[in-house]
Parts: sequence; C-alpha cells; structure tokens
Amino acid sequence: MKAEPETLPLAERAREPIRRAAQMEADYSVESLAAVDHFLRTLPAAKPEKVAETADQIGCYFGEVLRRALGAQWQGSPAEEPRDWRLVFDAVPLSISPVGMAAQAIYEDEIGEYDGALDVPLTLRGALERALEAMGEVDEAYYYSLTGRFETIQHVLDVLVAGKQQRPS
Repeated sequence: MKAEPETLPLAERAREPIRRAAQMEADYSVESLAAVDHFLRTLPAAKPEKVAETADQIGCYFGEVLRRALGAQWQGSPAEEPRDWRLVFDAVPLSISPVGMAAQAIYEDEIGEYDGALDVPLTLRGALERALEAMGEVDEAYYYSLTGRFETIQHVLDVLVAGKQQRPS
C-alpha cells in the first residue's frame, strides 16, 4: 500500500488537533513528535470508538514521520483496519504497527487488539532482544511515548544494520 492514498488522509486529520493542543506545527518532523506526545497527554478518557479513531489518525501520522525519517514502506490493504497496516523499514526487515503504538501511547498500556511490538524475522530476534536490553530501563511514560518509540526504533535499526554489515555475505 502506498502512503498517499490511504494513510496520508488519516495523518492529515491529526495535524490540526496536535497544533491546537501543543501550539506547534505538526509538520511530519521528528521534532513534532513532542507535540504529538503533548496532545496525547491532553486527551480525556474517551469512548473506545473515539480512541480507535484517534489512534488511527495519530498512528498514521507517526508512521509517516517514521517513513520519512528512517525509510520505510506501508504494507496492507485499504480494506483492512488501519490497526492492521504495517510499516516495514527499508534497511532491515523490521516491521511495526504505528496505529498499535499510537493506541498504546493513548492508554499508556498494552491494548489487546493493538500490536505495539517490534517484529523481525526469527533470524534477527536475538539481535533485536540484545539491542533492546542494551538500552536499559526507562520510565513508563517514556516507554509509551511516541518520541520514545521513535528513538527505540531508530536505535534498533542502527544495531540491526550494523550487525547486517558485519555478517559475511
């Protein structure tokens, strides 16, 4: 799936509420994730359908920030729920559900029907686990923040790419 037809309209709907809440332009920059995190902290406890709509929009925005900054492609079908769309990074076969991560950021908790995990092929699982362990402990607010998720993904990509370059061909 290409970003423009399916994900971008949802991402665009997130921009104005973020700007209003954080007084900062949601311009798809890495720095704008601080405004997204601020916006998420302002959300009241909402009905599940409202949270799903917000997670779809924020997740697509987050995915677009990741795609532009780190190089990735959206995978999925317009017929699928946005929570099932995956972002697969170009450098190594790491994939995530940006909408799943956004839902977890909203609730600051694991949400059953939303996937907030980093997914790699079995051959890279050990390297992924070592990269995450090397990062050390973080507090819960940072763990669930989209800024924290971005930094974690960036670190994991760096480690996995370095490992890939060291392996003999």
